[in-house]
Amino acid sequence: MKENTRKYVYTENYYNALKILDENKILILTGEPGIGKTSLADNISLFYIEKGFEYIEIDKLDEAEDLFHPAEKQIFYFDDFLGSNYLEALERKDSKIINFMKRINRHKDKRFILTTRTIIFNQALHLSDKFISNDIENKEFILKIEALNDYEKALILYNHIFFSDLSEEFIEEIYKEKRYMVIIKHKNFNPRLIEFITSATKMRSITKETYWDELLKKLNNPYDIWENTFETQSDEYMRLIIVLVVFNGNHIHEKILKDAYQSIIKLENLNNNSHLSKEFKSVIRQVIKYFVNRTQYNKDILYTLFNPSIADYIINRYKDDCNKLMSAFVSLSNKDSIHRLNDLFRSKTISKATHEKILIQLYKNMELNLTITNKNIDYVLLIFYWIKEYNTNIINEEFRIKFFNCLIQEPCSFRYLDIFFEILLELIKENKIKVKNYDFVTTYLSKCLTYLYAENINAITYFIDDLNIKDKNILNELEYVINEYLKEEVSYDIENLSTNDVDISTYWGEPEIETNIENIYEDFIDEKVKGLEILSDININYSSIKNEFDFDDIEQQLINDYISENDTEYFTNHKQGKTKSIDELFER
Repeated sequence: MKENTRKYVYTENYYNALKILDENKILILTGEPGIGKTSLADNISLFYIEKGFEYIEIDKLDEAEDLFHPAEKQIFYFDDFLGSNYLEALERKDSKIINFMKRINRHKDKRFILTTRTIIFNQALHLSDKFISNDIENKEFILKIEALNDYEKALILYNHIFFSDLSEEFIEEIYKEKRYMVIIKHKNFNPRLIEFITSATKMRSITKETYWDELLKKLNNPYDIWENTFETQSDEYMRLIIVLVVFNGNHIHEKILKDAYQSIIKLENLNNNSHLSKEFKSVIRQVIKYFVNRTQYNKDILYTLFNPSIADYIINRYKDDCNKLMSAFVSLSNKDSIHRLNDLFRSKTISKATHEKILIQLYKNMELNLTITNKNIDYVLLIFYWIKEYNTNIINEEFRIKFFNCLIQEPCSFRYLDIFFEILLELIKENKIKVKNYDFVTTYLSKCLTYLYAENINAITYFIDDLNIKDKNILNELEYVINEYLKEEVSYDIENLSTNDVDISTYWGEPEIETNIENIYEDFIDEKVKGLEILSDININYSSIKNEFDFDDIEQQLINDYISENDTEYFTNHKQGKTKSIDELFER
């Protein structure tokens, strides 16, 4: 324990833990694997050992009872106190744990430290009658180890490098071009990972030329953190929920998740042999706060991944398992999941054969079960768009024509207007769809104001041009939409101007904008116009768009921002603060 203190960083968690243990005599540390629970517990234990406490590490509560001496100063340490088989553990341990906590509380010279992974602890809180009746969840002796700030991360990295067995040439790869900032800012930063990537023993068979690339691979895909938790600490029902969240794009609304969960259970023919409920409500409680976060917006509930590295692990875990992928995507069947599927294909994570097989199954299911609603139109369009890259023979032309005729006769609001007009143009030119009038185009142009994207505008423009549509109402609406698009896009760029985008000098203590803001505006609008297909009949109202902006106000706001940024207190605390301290820490 003393040996490891060389690398230890005394973070805010350390001082909070000391305070909790001093006031409550009991400390339960929860957190993700690798976040530093054991290291924190070891260092807290050392603090008490130096105060004359006898240190007793246990792995069974019977040992603690046998070694408990009322008159002596003792600190008991139970690492991973719920163990890996949490169901068995709760049946045997929950009463003993509660009773021993109460015994500790009755003696002023006793301390009790326990650690557990968040997922296991949450399961215990949900499943243990003893934990529920004693309101363990709301006790003040629980410390959840969560995010570290950048400076704490920097200290952890620096200490691990300083005391590592890495040779100087390997260390230089981290210092080169301040690469240490890449590690510190990485979304998957984790003390366990840092220990791994700064260990010459663990990174064996790696040369200095490949060290940085291998280091980044470990950061990008930290399998060692999630593998044990996912494979051994989660049952099949929990794993299904995690898989569904990941393959829906790392976020999912509760109703969609609940329906997909019921669907995938049927597809995989799962039978619940446990006495515990595997209803969605029961299983999601076990997954929350470790694998996923739960956020409520009014009556809508959204689940998101607790850490992005979970997705990295899950995707790599199942990328070659076509059956699992099929079950997940068929159960989800929405536009977010189809995006994830296509992203996996484009990134070459899954093979072309797997992509095609899943798409064909999704198409077959869609054709059998489709009831057109505003919520699924984008999903159907994406299926049509991607399926034609493969087996066009699979497409039921009658079904496709019926779908597009329906959207012509009753225009709806949806995101992928570009796909709709691209495929519709093909169908019209192939004489598969006959259109008597194009009034629906005007309606869809007005819906463009909701989905004001260049690709949508360009697709409709190309549709109008290719079919040589000269309807005045349609052209007027197109002109209006284009001008609204330019106004909105340039407004966004202007509103997001910062002091870094302009030249500011100071005369007699007063800052002054040297850059011509009107020139910046002209560059912005020229760039946006170049990104559009503009018909000769369309007039861009440059003067009307320009009148939207008060350039004097924009300049004054930039000057105010400049003054605020260069205020002494602000500059010291924010601009020099953490970043400068980190650079100073790594200065050689």
